[in-house]
Amino acid sequence: AISKEDEKTIRDAIDKNFEILRDRFELGKLGDGQHFNIEVPIKYGGEFPLSIEPALPNPLITMPVTSGITSTSKNFVLFVGTDNWEGPFNFPVVLNLKYRSIVVERKLTVTGEVFVPLAFRQDPPNGPLVEGQEFSVFARNNTDADIQIGYFSVDAKVDLANKAPTVFPANQEIEFRFKPRRGISPDTLYIELKAPLNGKLGY
Repeated sequence: AISKEDEKTIRDAIDKNFEILRDRFELGKLGDGQHFNIEVPIKYGGEFPLSIEPALPNPLITMPVTSGITSTSKNFVLFVGTDNWEGPFNFPVVLNLKYRSIVVERKLTVTGEVFVPLAFRQDPPNGPLVEGQEFSVFARNNTDADIQIGYFSVDAKVDLANKAPTVFPANQEIEFRFKPRRGISPDTLYIELKAPLNGKLGY
């Protein structure tokens, strides 16, 4: 085991010798469902091999536990995935540098905005659907242009209780109101647009 004095010496050495060369990442405007990597440049002059892992879970940023960071390492990688976020973000990303039982903390900031052109929400949200009770799915068009609907499908598992919309008006929210069928549980609402939106036809 490492003695307390050694632990302090090693921790100080890591702290002094490990530097994140760029600690702020401005990602700008991102689309929905984007996935990419960020390379974080580092400089490490220490003799102890380190592993790096996130200290806290983050809805947008994940990273593989990176081990074997040595004085020849030039960077490590963060994964960005925009599936579970909408709107602006400004995240402190806290990282743990580890050598055996010794942990040194470092922080990065990642900012940007996830633009979701077509956002959906259900009402009542996430609740179990009660037989015979209507529920609604709202779709909001966050763009400045009307979006034409080609067709939509619910796999014949529910009945539409209001007039079928043919367009998503610009910057507005519209409602699909559904009535569940007896003994059948609905799973997906699939919408196909007449023209691709951000390269996607189907939602």
